Amino acid sequence: MNRFATYLHVMNKAILFALVSFLFLNCEQPTQTTGTFKDVKVEEFQSLMNSNPGLVLDVRTSEEVATGIIQGATHIDYYSDDFEAKINELKKDQPVYVYCAAGGRSGKTMKKMMKMEFTEVYNLDGGMGAWNAKGMDTVKPQ
Repeated sequence: MNRFATYLHVMNKAILFALVSFLFLNCEQPTQTTGTFKDVKVEEFQSLMNSNPGLVLDVRTSEEVATGIIQGATHIDYYSDDFEAKINELKKDQPVYVYCAAGGRSGKTMKKMMKMEFTEVYNLDGGMGAWNAKGMDTVKPQ
């Protein structure tokens, strides 16, 4: 190899090393989480709410909430523009019992709360559909 080719070869390796280093150092590292984050069935959800009181969080739309909520639930619409900001204002050191219509949005909410360093979050597996199917009580929102 002539000197110019050798120079290009060394430079390519240096550029590749710098690029890989930059990407590695700037990639989002997974958040270390401690605490309890769990999908639970209706019976366990209710039992936990009764034995370890905390915040009951409904993340459905206003139209869905109008059909009935779990007694004492706080409503924050998952689709609202300020959803994450409102979630971030909640106390992080209390149990949170989150639900939606079928469990998808509340499961995503639980994952967001995990990254926001909440300590204890339970997602209602099957959401209000499962809650209603078990004949559990709901109330009309105020």
